[in-house]
Amino acid sequence: MRVASHGACWPLDGLITAAPLRCRTQVFNANRGQHCQHGSAIAGVMAASLAREFLFQAGRFCSRSTRCFGSGPAEPESMATETFRDVGEVRVFAYPVQDRARCIAVVRGNVSRLGGVPIPVRIHSECLLGDVFDSTRCQCGPQLRDFMLNVLGNDEHRNGAMLYMQGHEGKGIGLSNKLRSYVLQDGSEQLSEEDANIRLGFAPDERSFRAAAAALEHLEVDSVVLYTDNPRKVAGISAAIAAVVPWSSREQRWIDEAVWARIRGQPT
Repeated sequence: MRVASHGACWPLDGLITAAPLRCRTQVFNANRGQHCQHGSAIAGVMAASLAREFLFQAGRFCSRSTRCFGSGPAEPESMATETFRDVGEVRVFAYPVQDRARCIAVVRGNVSRLGGVPIPVRIHSECLLGDVFDSTRCQCGPQLRDFMLNVLGNDEHRNGAMLYMQGHEGKGIGLSNKLRSYVLQDGSEQLSEEDANIRLGFAPDERSFRAAAAALEHLEVDSVVLYTDNPRKVAGISAAIAAVVPWSSREQRWIDEAVWARIRGQPT
């Protein structure tokens, strides 16, 4: 089956492809109102009426996705006030990203329009094995808990935000592919995470941080101290935020030194 990849294609075109990153980009940017010059080779498997319905639903999916992936502030689909044991009262916003994934913003105190006063922010990629089951393969769980306890829950700060990025599992390849990547990393070739992801047909890092930038814009955050040493996260929100200062340049210790020593050199 050959799938056309012309820029004027309907949303169906580009769904079946060997390049996951390119596929997603095409689907999110698709315009249901434009006809594809070449079309997809359905080969008689899908009836025309079913194909039209699929295209319509795909167009609706694209419209929902671009609300958070496009430029400008995102609109949360829901918000509630919560009380966390180690933090206290917070506001929780759910921003749609794609399919069932959400950018979850946990906000303590006032973070809006502070006149350039930076607030502490952590953009945390979803990691089921680390966040929930405390896997020893990564430091995602300790990083999440330490930020919540020692930064967001620290009365010296009084305000800040944690952005929890669903859909970022395994640097964006999903849990099942992440487990496949582990097999390659543990195999005879001892591949690195990046090389294993490439072997599976993905980019070294499939994550996008545009949804995080859009959420911060909606919250009217104008300056942040970003708790990461991953330059891609800094670059990902710099266009939306007036000032982004990586935490390490301010000599802030937000994580236990013994834990930090183990993760040094691993962008998070």
